[in-house]
Amino acid sequence: MKFHLVTAQIAGLEQTTQRSIWCLSKAEAASARKKLVENGAMRKDLRTYEIDVPTTKHELQQFLGDFGGGDVSLLVATRKLLAE
Repeated sequence: MKFHLVTAQIAGLEQTTQRSIWCLSKAEAASARKKLVENGAMRKDLRTYEIDVPTTKHELQQFLGDFGGGDVSLLVATRKLLAE
């Protein structure tokens, strides 16, 4: 199943926050990007990843294990390496 993951760094007064929004379609991802910009994200800091999320139990467990740390760039790189 394809998901779109939209991420952004939002600078606050004291710290920068990483925000991530999972979307089911490109249209929903566009709305998520708009929402993040309205909440203070810079357009240049937005990233959208298309991620194939497995649907079988074993593959889904592996996927969630890969994502356990919450590092989006690590997740995307890991999934791409496994697909090659």
